[in-house]
Amino acid sequence: MRAALHALLLVVAFLLELVVLTACAVAAYRWPGGLALQVSAAVVAPLLMGLLWGLYAAPRASRRLTGLASGAFRTAWFGIGVLAIAWILGPLAGAVLGAVSLVDALGLHVLDRAPGR
Repeated sequence: MRAALHALLLVVAFLLELVVLTACAVAAYRWPGGLALQVSAAVVAPLLMGLLWGLYAAPRASRRLTGLASGAFRTAWFGIGVLAIAWILGPLAGAVLGAVSLVDALGLHVLDRAPGR
């Protein structure tokens, strides 16, 4: 049962990461300016976010952060996604993304620290 819950939480975490990347692309596209700037921003924003995640938070990251630095990075990274969603869909949607991200992260933390793991 624990393994199934852990796997489910990992899938949710991955989906949340995709939501953040998509929200950053859409929010960047909605930034005021000409079409060339909007398209460029919509491409660069998720690439930059993905690069940062790959360097510092991915399971196989070469410079993976640990401890408090990891928590601060993940909070900032998902916080950017929450702000992007709130700008696109409104504050309630941003709050929902933040809450789901927090519950998922706490669930993974508890399962990873539980005895017998």
